[in-house]
Amino acid sequence: MRKKRGKSAGKVSQSLSQSVSVRSVPEVSVMVSRDSDLLVRARLHWQLGEWAELADLSFDKVDNDSARAEMAMLFAAALGQLGKAQQAQSWAQQALEWGADRTSVARVLISGTLNSLAKAHAVRADSVDEQTKALEHFNQSAQLGLGAHSVAGLVKARVQNQLQSIESQIDPRNALMARLSELLHLGSRELKTDLSTWRAHPLPDVALHYVWDEGRGIWLREAAQGFGYSDGDAVEERIFAAVQACDDVSLYSKDLLAHQTDWASTYHLTFDRVNVLRPFAQRLAGSSVLELGCGCGAITRYLGELGAKVMAVEGSVRRASIAASRCRDLDNVTVVSDKLQDVPFEATFDVVTLIGVLEYSRVYVEGLDPIQTVLAQARRYLKPGGILIVAIENQLGLKYFAGAPEDHGVGVMAGVNDAYREDTVVTFGHKELSGRLSQAGFAQVDTFLPFPDYKMPSLMLHPLALELDLPEWDLASLLRTVVSFERQPWQNHLFSLEQAWPLVARNGLLADLANSFVLVGHYAQSSALSDSNVLASYYSPKRTGEYSQQIEFCVAPESGELAVRRRSMADTRAMLAASTAQWEPYIAAVNHGDRIHQVVQRPKWALADLVAWARVWLNALRVQCVAPDDRALALGWQEYSEWLPGEFLDAVARNLLIKVNGEAVFIDLEWHERHALPLKLVVYRGLLISFASLTSIESPEDSALLDKATLIAQIMQAFGMVMTDVDYARFMPIIDGLARRAQGLPLAVHPIQKPYDSGKFKLRDVLSRTAVARSTLTLYWRTPEEGFNENNTVKRNYDLNGALIRFELALPNETLGINRLRLDIAGRTGCFFVRALRILDAAGSVLWDWGLELRRLSKIGQLEIAVMPGLNQACMVSTGNDPQFEMDLPEDLLPMLSGARVEIEFSALVV
Repeated sequence: MRKKRGKSAGKVSQSLSQSVSVRSVPEVSVMVSRDSDLLVRARLHWQLGEWAELADLSFDKVDNDSARAEMAMLFAAALGQLGKAQQAQSWAQQALEWGADRTSVARVLISGTLNSLAKAHAVRADSVDEQTKALEHFNQSAQLGLGAHSVAGLVKARVQNQLQSIESQIDPRNALMARLSELLHLGSRELKTDLSTWRAHPLPDVALHYVWDEGRGIWLREAAQGFGYSDGDAVEERIFAAVQACDDVSLYSKDLLAHQTDWASTYHLTFDRVNVLRPFAQRLAGSSVLELGCGCGAITRYLGELGAKVMAVEGSVRRASIAASRCRDLDNVTVVSDKLQDVPFEATFDVVTLIGVLEYSRVYVEGLDPIQTVLAQARRYLKPGGILIVAIENQLGLKYFAGAPEDHGVGVMAGVNDAYREDTVVTFGHKELSGRLSQAGFAQVDTFLPFPDYKMPSLMLHPLALELDLPEWDLASLLRTVVSFERQPWQNHLFSLEQAWPLVARNGLLADLANSFVLVGHYAQSSALSDSNVLASYYSPKRTGEYSQQIEFCVAPESGELAVRRRSMADTRAMLAASTAQWEPYIAAVNHGDRIHQVVQRPKWALADLVAWARVWLNALRVQCVAPDDRALALGWQEYSEWLPGEFLDAVARNLLIKVNGEAVFIDLEWHERHALPLKLVVYRGLLISFASLTSIESPEDSALLDKATLIAQIMQAFGMVMTDVDYARFMPIIDGLARRAQGLPLAVHPIQKPYDSGKFKLRDVLSRTAVARSTLTLYWRTPEEGFNENNTVKRNYDLNGALIRFELALPNETLGINRLRLDIAGRTGCFFVRALRILDAAGSVLWDWGLELRRLSKIGQLEIAVMPGLNQACMVSTGNDPQFEMDLPEDLLPMLSGARVEIEFSALVV
């Protein structure tokens, strides 16, 4: 007599069995050439999940070693399903001794494990989510084990059989779950030799399509080609070496900080990159995530530390290897090197990400509309209820109107001028991109806005911030603050972004003019957030974990009042707990630090204007003055007459709020000293920080004030504070040491005793509004098998400003049979004065030199070339947007091109 499971068990079983879907899957390798009746019966029992019947079979009529091996393998699976783990292990070992290969044994065992997992979910399938998981695991079990025999009717029969067996068990949930760890251990042990550890990849179909590369720690196609997108061989090899050499590769690794020496290494290694996903941390934790285009693994690492089951895909083999090394201690992360459009996974995921990837679709993905191809493919990988997260630059970003170069090196104003081509990188405005996600079948699209952009955001505006009009919330101050955190600064701002962003916000144009978007596409109507009452999330930039904090601006659901929630960012998983948050009321007031912009953005501003601004802040500080404590007196600094408490080290102008009634309140006083501080120290540090945050100003009436050191000195003199050498010797170790500790840098061996050379302000001159034009030089190579294509290139960006440029463009070290080289000197019209063009070997010896001889160039396109012997250079004038030529190389030189480098010296001007 069957034991009743519950009132919904029968309905659930019926629902599951009716919902079974089967995908086409690869065949399991055939192990026997002559099938006995006994083997056929064994296979049928295994395919239907009739474990007891399978275990009761005997070997009396099996006279073929390969058949015996397969029978032993099937016995192991059955015994494992029946809870007899030790016997299952013995039969698995016997199968290996009789000639079964480890891969087949592992697949059969893990197929059974997935079947048990499906049954465990089916036991508690009282929700749609549990039903979905049960069906997913039944299908995965079939994919891995049934192979060519997995016709729809057969799989449905197995599912029905398994559901009936569930109903006959007294306590199936406990029994099934108790066996899973033993089964997984058994399967993973057999799988390890050939396919790495089962726990290292969450998908059963990885091993069906890829081979494990032990040296790189990644999964590859057997004839992997990858593609040539790169920041340069030397740069990426340096990053790879750094990751491999560091013992600590965690998110906040201090070892990796020392290797962040330029834009590329900072971009690939910094923990600030993951802020783009922090609003979704609760959704990501423990979920299955497909990261398409994982690069060097900065975001992959964060997903892994959150506890997500991560499948990271990267087209570049080297970048995939770096990502794998960055996550080498995380068993829940798997890295696959493959082209996005070639990924063959049948599995689906809770979350799919395209972080900085979609814009390259036209370059690396084939199809009539590569953008829609990628979006449709991403949706296909989602489970019902899953989400797609897309991060991309805005074609109409405000910084581009202000003169910033387009982020992908296609030229200043290229996006604003809609100058993208069908074979180049492309970005979109908000309306167009949202429409594309809807066209791809996403039922709902949510907009998050990262500032200054998605690459290393310090501020994330949530959808609620775009929906509500809250006059008491000082969004303008947040927007102004993050402008100075732009990691790719540029000259010649055409207007003040600090002043423009609040204006954009007041007019409801943030979604249209933000520099980047994070769009969330939903498979079905749902929420990507655990807390939809958050307006914005702010993250401390350029800090180590122990000094970083997340500040969330929230609307209390009951009262509708604004509140602030703080969390330390030191521990990725701990941030998920509600108990780690500290709440405080929001103070509606004016940020006094912002008022500096109203001064310096007026033409002919004067010193007196800034002194008046600083005096309000100074008066607020003086109200807080105290008598020096014993520790301060022990310093021997008796000549200072005004002292502040040690917690006022961070009482800078941007942390001063002025309420409507005139009351001054200091907030965010993060940094504390153990002794009282001279007022003079706090004023000097505060002025340094205030003026460092200005990205552009108008011309003052006295040009001497353009020098920041001079300006600070004159403001302090107006208050009777003259900085002396003794002051600098005392103050600079505190100021510099604080900055170094926050950024995880070692303290200076010899403490700084001189004032910072803070340089000159960037002038915003209305008479010089011509931004510097930029373009890209591209070296192509071709082989007998492949013509010129974007995969086989090296690219360099440069300014068309007349300056002398020298590039070394490295050819791949692999023996590819390169037989032609082409140089596209620009992607626009211009005038180019070429002084040298040569090919060097690895030792620096010249293999080929153009020598300004036109006969050594061929297939010249959209270029007029005139040699200027007296000036030892050639003038190339482009007549279109695709000027190019090929180098006419002798046959005997071609075998020596592997590992060689092309060297070019030239200057460029706009025409």
